[in-house]
Amino acid sequence: MILHCKPNNIFTWNSVLSGAGHRAELTFNWYGESGSIALNGQVYDIQKCGMFSGSWIMTNHSGTSLTAEKLSAFSRTFTIQSPLGNYQLKAPSAFSRTMTLDGPNGSVRIEPDHIFTRRSTISGQLDDIEVTCFATWLCLLIRRRNAKNSN
Repeated sequence: MILHCKPNNIFTWNSVLSGAGHRAELTFNWYGESGSIALNGQVYDIQKCGMFSGSWIMTNHSGTSLTAEKLSAFSRTFTIQSPLGNYQLKAPSAFSRTMTLDGPNGSVRIEPDHIFTRRSTISGQLDDIEVTCFATWLCLLIRRRNAKNSN
């Protein structure tokens, strides 16, 4: 599976994820660390569980779908819990913007296309597209944080 993540324009972190018969719009609220994912016509809201919390909940009209927990304030590692099992999203090295998502049914690599772009390519094998979209949203969130902190 190969997906491409492309920002809507150069002024926003909102992006479109497409490929392998899927299309998702990843959006961020202008303030805070919440947003939404519109995946194949289904809308999921993403809420942070408190200002100083390291937890996010992704819900749709039927209730909680996925949860993510950042393991430490000093690392880029998340545990994502889904009905199909637990996944780990992490950076392979301290200096890389690439992140890997490993879980019970495969793994994917979320990698920037170039050092000066917000575009990314998601490659690998993972059966759960919701988890892949949520992990990509979290990767973009981390990159957004780093960009804000470097100014």
